[in-house]
Amino acid sequence: RQVELAQRAVARGLSVRALEEQVRRALRPAAGSERKRRSVDAELQLLVRRRAGTLGKRVDVRGSRKKGRLEIHYRNEDELQQVLTWLDLLDAKSKEN
Repeated sequence: RQVELAQRAVARGLSVRALEEQVRRALRPAAGSERKRRSVDAELQLLVRRRAGTLGKRVDVRGSRKKGRLEIHYRNEDELQQVLTWLDLLDAKSKEN
């Protein structure tokens, strides 16, 4: 890819700034793929936010039902302990079922 960009720069007589822009474009992921990665199933997001609402913390969900990331925000050690206790309760509940 670098060789291709270099050849294009020489052939077109690109300035350093123009070549830098070409490199940025080449390294940037496709806009569509980034959007797909960030979009989350609305139903899944609602479900997670309802559960987390009982905890009173901000929750970010990224991904899909198959794969993703769940971030629970806390501001200090006490809030972290609340989150961990909440997760323990959820774990105990799931083991009952």
